[in-house]
Amino acid sequence: MNDSYARPHLLKFGVFEADLRTGELRKQGLKVKLHGQPIQVLAMLLEHPGELVTREEIQKKLWPGETFVDFEHSVNTSINRLREILGDDPAAPRFIETLPRHGYRFIAPVEAVAPVYDRRTEAAARRAALQRWLVALAAIGAAVVALAVAGWFWFGRSRPTPPEAPLTAVPLTSYPGSEDSPSFSPDGTQVAFSWNGEEENNFDIYVKVIGSEPPLRLTTNPAREFSPAWSPDGRWVAFDRVVSPGGKVAVVLISPIGGPERTLTERYCDLLELDGPFLAWSPDSRWLAVASSEPHEGNALFLYSVETGEKRRLTSPPMTIPVTTNCLGDSCPAFSPDGRTLAFFRKASFVNSDLYLLDLSPELKPVAEPKRLTFGNWRAASPAWSVDGSSLIFSALSGGDSSLWRVAASGTSKPQRLGAIGANGAYPAISRRGNRLAYAQAISDLNIWRLEIPTPGGKAKPPEKFISSTRKDSSPQFSPDGKKISFWSDRSGSGEIWVCDADGSNAVQLTFLGGASVGIRPRWSPDSSRLTFCAGIEGHQEVYVVNASGGSPQRTTSSSYAANPSWSKDGRWILFDSLAPRFGVYKVPAERGPAVPVRGAECWGPNESPDGKFIYCVRNTADGFTLLRVPTEGGEVQQILDSLADGGDYAVVEDGIYFVPRRDPKSGYSIQFLNTTTGKIQRIASIEKLPWGCLTVSPDRRWILYAQADQAGSDLMLVENFH
Repeated sequence: MNDSYARPHLLKFGVFEADLRTGELRKQGLKVKLHGQPIQVLAMLLEHPGELVTREEIQKKLWPGETFVDFEHSVNTSINRLREILGDDPAAPRFIETLPRHGYRFIAPVEAVAPVYDRRTEAAARRAALQRWLVALAAIGAAVVALAVAGWFWFGRSRPTPPEAPLTAVPLTSYPGSEDSPSFSPDGTQVAFSWNGEEENNFDIYVKVIGSEPPLRLTTNPAREFSPAWSPDGRWVAFDRVVSPGGKVAVVLISPIGGPERTLTERYCDLLELDGPFLAWSPDSRWLAVASSEPHEGNALFLYSVETGEKRRLTSPPMTIPVTTNCLGDSCPAFSPDGRTLAFFRKASFVNSDLYLLDLSPELKPVAEPKRLTFGNWRAASPAWSVDGSSLIFSALSGGDSSLWRVAASGTSKPQRLGAIGANGAYPAISRRGNRLAYAQAISDLNIWRLEIPTPGGKAKPPEKFISSTRKDSSPQFSPDGKKISFWSDRSGSGEIWVCDADGSNAVQLTFLGGASVGIRPRWSPDSSRLTFCAGIEGHQEVYVVNASGGSPQRTTSSSYAANPSWSKDGRWILFDSLAPRFGVYKVPAERGPAVPVRGAECWGPNESPDGKFIYCVRNTADGFTLLRVPTEGGEVQQILDSLADGGDYAVVEDGIYFVPRRDPKSGYSIQFLNTTTGKIQRIASIEKLPWGCLTVSPDRRWILYAQADQAGSDLMLVENFH
């Protein structure tokens, strides 16, 4: 580089321009309010695009010498502020990528807008430029004629292509509750979808004419209905209807204008893992692809003839995927426009699923093994083919939020996030005509509530909101010494473990795993010095331990399917459940070592009793969730409760169990107490909504904490002229 040039200070990335000399940031020419440490951190990243900038380098630059400051908190605050200004998603970054436990990297292209000349050589540079201009003048004169002729020839014959208008999403529905799983009619003018109604009490199937209100309700069955799929010939809307809480589902056909129903088949699925859609029509409307499994087997894809009911197997998940649960395996089928390729997602663990393509013969029989198309550290679902079959749109959950992505069907490029649209998006659908994209956009605000346990004979006070943010906060857990509360939150942009004081103040982020899927239900060690939790990193879900004072989490398992860890009361063991090598409860030394199965504990969500004699755990049944217990060293299983509202809604104390039973149709949800000595059940208090995550009781038995969704739902969004 010529020494007469100064270092570039005006840098452009995307729609932003940063002036490193003045410390100013502009967006599309307009100045953005950003100053102090965030702009200094941005300058460091822009000066080293594509390179790792370590947290230590940031510390030395911003806080040199012996400056005393809460460095970790300050850096995190600066990065979060930058992401907020740039509109960046830490789960799917366009600008700032987090390298857990190392630092950050600026990944967007950066270009210098204009070099700045050194004034000492400016005159010399002008003289040199003048000489070069005189030498070239003759050549330029000769070229002018040719250029003029060429310009005249092309002018009028070709016009500059105007820039494409940016894609925008507008509400297609905005009803109370949750609308999801859109499916277009063949002409693209109507959409079938699932909605839990104005009272938000049951999901049914509806059809809406785009641009018209209200929707037509197709079904009125009291059972939950979901995953509608409109046949290409327009005759049918297929959908799923829950037959039993244990996961039995009927595949039903109905006319798009309503009328008699027809049950095509029944299938099994995990109702807690509804990563749909589960149904897909062949282009000739003669076959329906269905994701199904037998009880305690992995999902596979099957074809069902709409005319005869004939059943054909399309896929068989590999033996490396455990078949002890029906939430893993193959799901989310989608036929290409020509019917010769079936896209689907293969879920290899709770935190990892990727897109595969299966080539089909004209008779819709597999002609080769499925080909893997994506390799993401995410939980992806819902593929939708472009009209020309060249690409697919899908949703992916990573770090706490879902968004929409596009990938070429040829596999020649990496998936790209749909930038301006698709935030918090799921269930994308593309119309065969009309160039329309529809998807569900989630709205969610989880907060932690506190209930004071009434004294004997006293009246319960209403619960109060205790820990809250504009994002999701859940899974609270009192420390055994009663001084701290741990909880899960995505308030920093990705799901992480946080710790606060017992009164809810002074919340501090404990983990910094970025895009990793950090599991809910962090649990304290008996001495309140450490916490255990599960996290999905690079497709493997394992149990980790982290010091309550902070630091790098340490892995304790090598299962790939570990979940729901908790401590033994002596602190020597960590209990967890796993799908492999067999489904059930295991224990592993807290300081690492081989995992040992707990004999008889074929259940999940283990918690040891305060006296260390029993392990409590949950089992899914045809009627919902039951609470079991088994001796700590294994043995005969005993059923304790048969009516849990959710698998995590219980807390074991010295003389009993606080729990949330299934919702009473008349009185709603409540927290109750089972005295394990007398067997008597006492109603503690009524609560407005189903707790989300788990219950926790303070060591002094004064407070109960639980999380609930204060705002939860989804609306359908519509994108016109989608391409």
